[in-house]
Amino acid sequence: MVQRLIPQIGFGWTMRAVGFLFLGLLTIANLTVRSRLPPPRRPFHVMEMAKPFTEKPFMLLALGSFFIYIGGFLPFNFIIVQGEASGMSTNLASYLVPIVNAASTFGRILPAHLGDSFGVFNVMIVLTGFAAIITLALWLPAAANAPIIVYAVMYGFASGCTLSIIPAMVAKLGKISQLGARSGALYAFSSFGVLIGSPIGGAIQKNQHGGYSGLIIFTGQYRTLRPGGKR
Repeated sequence: MVQRLIPQIGFGWTMRAVGFLFLGLLTIANLTVRSRLPPPRRPFHVMEMAKPFTEKPFMLLALGSFFIYIGGFLPFNFIIVQGEASGMSTNLASYLVPIVNAASTFGRILPAHLGDSFGVFNVMIVLTGFAAIITLALWLPAAANAPIIVYAVMYGFASGCTLSIIPAMVAKLGKISQLGARSGALYAFSSFGVLIGSPIGGAIQKNQHGGYSGLIIFTGQYRTLRPGGKR
């Protein structure tokens, strides 16, 4: 959608069109969703968000999530331009992010079910390790269409786990009644990883004068800094 609209209506109106699309879809979502439990009727306190960080397990999970998010979104942001730099056509490269997102659908469902049997922390360790391995072993040396596409599929599956399992990990560390506040605290903390990850990746790529090996190594290393546990 974005690729086709920019040449026709320009970047500004393309972003507005995407924003209006999100607005419409999220309006439907907010009007149709309902809570399984009645919401608590109590005033909000900042300490409710800060208190989880006094717990060592939660703080380690927050740090692990922060580091995962530093490198976790770099493939989404750079795989298209890296594919084009490796000789992939612009038309085919534009499908790489949709491929990643499509594969992540399965990565959000299957690992969550496996987490019920093997523990959500253990599943997260395996799949974040898997994401790091394929980044360094597959994306780093990739110089043709096939390995880049295969990487997009495999990384999409692994990255989907991050989005679906982290809330379950938060739930394991506290009461279900506190899940909203604790999840909000964790995502507020780890969001800074998303914020700084892409500028750092871009600076590394620029310092290599257009090369991508440093950025890919950076991505793989930060995918190994993951939350651990037994649950």
